[in-house]
Amino acid sequence: MRKNLISPIVEQANLFERNLGEESDIVLKEIYKFEDRSGNVLALRPEMTASVCRFIIENGLFQGPFPHKYFSYGPVFRYDRPQKGRYRQFNQLNFEIFGLKETAREIKIYLNFVSEFLTKIKIKDIVVNVNYLGSIEERKEYVKELKKYLIQYENNLSEDSKRRLHTNILRILDSKDENDKEILENAPKIYDYLTDEHKKYISSFDKIELAGNVKCKINNNLVRGLDYYTGFVFEVITDKIGETQNSVCGGGEYNNMIFDMSGKKLTAFGFAFGIERLMGMIELQKNKIDLYCHLTEKSKIVQNAKNEFNFTNDITKGLKWANQINADFVFFENNCKIIKKDLKTGEQTIEENN
Repeated sequence: MRKNLISPIVEQANLFERNLGEESDIVLKEIYKFEDRSGNVLALRPEMTASVCRFIIENGLFQGPFPHKYFSYGPVFRYDRPQKGRYRQFNQLNFEIFGLKETAREIKIYLNFVSEFLTKIKIKDIVVNVNYLGSIEERKEYVKELKKYLIQYENNLSEDSKRRLHTNILRILDSKDENDKEILENAPKIYDYLTDEHKKYISSFDKIELAGNVKCKINNNLVRGLDYYTGFVFEVITDKIGETQNSVCGGGEYNNMIFDMSGKKLTAFGFAFGIERLMGMIELQKNKIDLYCHLTEKSKIVQNAKNEFNFTNDITKGLKWANQINADFVFFENNCKIIKKDLKTGEQTIEENN
């Protein structure tokens, strides 16, 4: 079964609070929640998976032939600090698959689909990070050792990580704080607490080549931002849209969600694309100029190069424009010398204007 599913924009708030995790950033900080005139506590959907699971349960879709496949598209809402690649209203293209049997083989097919889709729309320089979160027993043992390690550095952790240390410690692994990242470098890795079977499972993904010559890479700190994930998780990242908002697609297994909501078992795997981030990357690559030259009319350097030129004397405006068009390098003239600046590293070299 393959179907386009349109889920409600407004849902009962407890649908998300119960399934996304009380300590997830979405529930703690980002969910738009309000009461209607009857006193019902409602929320604007911050994601789509919980709604799709509700649909499965209410319609009794626990029979084959499997797998059941659904895709959804539309706006989601999160109260967040607006910035490049992160908005309070944005659009997701969402895929959910239920009833997987040969899980590893099927997931590789869907990862290949993700890679092929991104390649076709000319999204380049991507890496697929993967991880395995283990069984309940494996995570319990890992959490115990991770807490033993992190408690030594509690005073040096970020405020969010200090709180998570006593509520949901695995979320610390996803911290974007630079000091937290440094502390985590020597922290225990979940891989070491997996059974041989699960180690073999996740190792089968390491360095496999997907469509477009895209590689998979094991990242032991990858946990994703939602608590419903179990087992395999993945995230497609790029260095083209900033270090903290660098994910264009992500997802994983959530095999306990249907059971927690209904008492019935059904394997599940899903993933979503952030449309605005994809559009931003396409726009960047369309407008990309490797070299921007900001020179006076008297300059003799690279005058015939096929690049963007701006012959004015306002260096500040020239540098600002070079950044806006995503140039890698800029040449500008100052005191009869030509200065070459690498806009990625900030390094400058001086060349004579002969």
